[in-house]
Amino acid sequence: MPGGLISATKDHLEGRISRDMLFRRLVERKRYLGKANGKPNANGAVQYIHPTERGRHVCNPERKGAQKFCKQRTVLVPRSKLDLKYRQKFSYLSAEWARLHYAGRSSIEGFNGQLKNRKKAAADEPARVPVRGYAVKYLATAMAVITTNTDIVKRFDERTEETLAGEAKARAKRREGASAEVYHDPQFWIDLTLEEAGRDLLEPEEEEDEQVEVE
Repeated sequence: MPGGLISATKDHLEGRISRDMLFRRLVERKRYLGKANGKPNANGAVQYIHPTERGRHVCNPERKGAQKFCKQRTVLVPRSKLDLKYRQKFSYLSAEWARLHYAGRSSIEGFNGQLKNRKKAAADEPARVPVRGYAVKYLATAMAVITTNTDIVKRFDERTEETLAGEAKARAKRREGASAEVYHDPQFWIDLTLEEAGRDLLEPEEEEDEQVEVE
């Protein structure tokens, strides 16, 4: 796989390539994904099949420097290379990742933060519900969720132009410089739609192939 595809995310975060180029490289990188073949064996290792297109290897297995995975049809990946770090379902900053983390996960984490607010529901404070038993704890948590939801609706209904302006200013300041800031840019979602449409956006690049050896 070309080195520029391997380091695409790192290059973008460090300012060496644009967001548009990151999307292009993420689209192209999908061509090189190996596919799991069957379940883990007794030692937890999984056999992976080299990616192909029209029955042929995506890369050239005869090229100089081609490594094991390119020279043969399959490779056995040990359990040590299959932990949570390597088993993330979506590529970081990809369209799928953004759809999951931008709205969904952010909303969940935001609600959890309000639910645990010590000045309000304080759902994670055992001393606020000094009782024993799962049933009572579940009931107390349900009541805390109802209270928190009611508070959110109340604050939403009481918003004014002044409070909206203040909230927008506070959000902008909080997000400034953060990696999540890009998700609040309308152009980001336009680019994202192009990626999800499956368009081949990658421009030809003159790079030598680099391979990552699986030990």
